[in-house]
Parts: sequence; C-alpha cells; structure tokens
Amino acid sequence: MNNWPTSPQNIHAVWAMATLPALATTDGVLEEMAYALDTLKLDGVATTTSTDDIYLGDARYDPWFEEMNRRGVTLFVHPVPAKGISLRRSGH
Repeated sequence: MNNWPTSPQNIHAVWAMATLPALATTDGVLEEMAYALDTLKLDGVATTTSTDDIYLGDARYDPWFEEMNRRGVTLFVHPVPAKGISLRRSGH
C-alpha cells in the first residue's frame, strides 16, 4: 500500500505541498518557497486563510503572490476561523 504513490503509473497522482511559515519575514518565506520548489521539487505551497486576523489580501502577502505567479505555483489555502469567532455545534 505505501508503495502506491511512488509506483511509476501513480507517481503524479499524489501532490506534495510546502507549508509556508505564516507571517515570517518576506525574505524567509521566499527562500523557503524556493527551497521547497527547486530543491525538494514539491508541487506547490500551502497556507491558511489568515494568521492573527491578517488575511491573504493584506499587502504583506503581495511578495508571496508575486513570486507564486512568476513561478506558476499551485497554492492550497486551508480555511481557519477568524479570531473571536466561536465555532459552536448546533444544539450546544
């Protein structure tokens, strides 16, 4: 079973994504992105919708998106609740 992702017919069926450190210095994130994509040959990058209520639309993320666009990188965005939002189950 564990050999399935690496078998020749399935090698492209599984993607490996690099997790970008949230709100790290821009240079550090860009270096990590380059390492993950160029050295490790990962398929894309992943991050969350926000960190400490700073969302991906914030200008601090512009260098990330500029580099991802330049490279044509796939971005996986994992949703997280905003600070101060209480997630409650129905009936609790």
